[in-house]
Amino acid sequence: MADAVLSFQASDLFAMPAQFKEQRSSTTVTRERDINLDADGDVSCESEAFNLTTNYSNDFQYCGSALSTDAGVFLSTFGEVQDSKAVTGASIDFSNKEQPSVSVEGHNHAVAAHDTSPALRTYNISTIIPAAGGVGVPTIAGVTVAATNAIQSAGFSIAVEHMDTENADGDHFAGQNRTCRVDLNLSGVGPASGITIAGDWKIDDLGDEDGNTDPDSFSISCHQYVAKN
Repeated sequence: MADAVLSFQASDLFAMPAQFKEQRSSTTVTRERDINLDADGDVSCESEAFNLTTNYSNDFQYCGSALSTDAGVFLSTFGEVQDSKAVTGASIDFSNKEQPSVSVEGHNHAVAAHDTSPALRTYNISTIIPAAGGVGVPTIAGVTVAATNAIQSAGFSIAVEHMDTENADGDHFAGQNRTCRVDLNLSGVGPASGITIAGDWKIDDLGDEDGNTDPDSFSISCHQYVAKN
């Protein structure tokens, strides 16, 4: 018998621009059920499934020279329904040895699905994400690097707190976004004192590491909140 044909192809679940090349995609359907127990503690009945929710995640590699520009409305209206999915989170990672990578997360419901009308609250994070591409860590607004330092990796994590509520049958009724937070993690060589964090960034953790076999290194994590559009 001949070999079966295996498919090797990731899907673009969020209709991202052409410069974002899909690497991996995942779709997971969750559902709730209720059970009642009898006097012996055994299950006497189980309800039909309700509140079906589909969760989506997508990994991309960016092939271009202006990431924040090419991402367009994905960043300027972050949190909106994109390709029939409510976007709730993303990560964008820059490395001194790799091209940028982007991961996106979202969801939707079988009942009362999120749609463009009524629209969910959105957030403009396009000015926070560097307008650069290619191999390397680009200049980041609010971050100044001394001549004795080199940032080797920079990771942005964007999360929107999404609130859903259910109807009388336990199915989805309505949802809305609130509180968009962007976290930034930096690491590289040189002392942490050589990195200045300013603007809307608030420092959470700052670490220095010294050794007699490796150069001085630093790690910094900070965050900022973004107002709704």
